[in-house]
Amino acid sequence: MSGLTPEQWQEVSPYLDEVLEIVSEQRAAWLLSLSQKNARLAAMVQALLDEQQQFKARRVLGEIPAACRCGAGRPESGLLRAVITNRSR
Repeated sequence: MSGLTPEQWQEVSPYLDEVLEIVSEQRAAWLLSLSQKNARLAAMVQALLDEQQQFKARRVLGEIPAACRCGAGRPESGLLRAVITNRSR
């Protein structure tokens, strides 16, 4: 779902902002109301919420998605790690 076009982001962004302000227990009712007005938009918002939950779950479990690993696989990352390790001693 992250592969939204700029136009889709512009369309869904205000709704995503709004639903994130609502306590999670009330989101289902809000999404149902939105789906009665615009089912496609409600599905996009729901997919983004699901994606956010999956990301949070991975972080809680200690799994960092590859796209978020700073410097992973680059020679400089080993140097940075060594500098940080030496500073903490």
